[in-house]
Amino acid sequence: GTALAGNVWSWPPPGTRARACDGTRITWRSGWRRVTWRRGWDVISSARRCGVRRWAIAMARSAHLAPTLAVTGLTSALALRSGRARDTTSVAAAVLCGQLCVGWSNDYLDRERDRSAGRADKPIAVGAVRARSVGVASLLAGAASVPLSYRSGRRAGTVHLTAIAAALAYNAGLKSTVWSVVPYSAAFGSVPAFV
Repeated sequence: GTALAGNVWSWPPPGTRARACDGTRITWRSGWRRVTWRRGWDVISSARRCGVRRWAIAMARSAHLAPTLAVTGLTSALALRSGRARDTTSVAAAVLCGQLCVGWSNDYLDRERDRSAGRADKPIAVGAVRARSVGVASLLAGAASVPLSYRSGRRAGTVHLTAIAAALAYNAGLKSTVWSVVPYSAAFGSVPAFV
């Protein structure tokens, strides 16, 4: 049979029902979470993991994960082909952080526009993740990209950081002007100089 767990404070709409990651029924009553489970605390842990997983997926979507990984993979392959096998990890980490910074900043800066447009594919717009979390993540990724970029040398690092700055300028407003092509040209044109 099943046993009824104790109450754990939460904030869902009262009376709504949901299912934990393992299919266990969760009933919300008056802002308190009442869980029916078969394996004691395993289900509560599972529900917590499910929440973290949803947050991680929302953050990944907000970072524009597919193009981020594509650019990182392409640049890493170019670094490997150019004879920088020992530095490929550093190059990949620098590019990944730069791409995450740009992707997160894009969703953060466009959050009000996305909400107004009803963009269901934007995690911030639908409330899947807080705008502040995305903004802070963008700042942290940008900060991490500085030392990682300079591991490739002062000149290469400066080139890469300039490309990131160009992409951020695009997000900040250049994309709605006739100069929108300039950041893209600068960023992708600088890849050979970085690797």
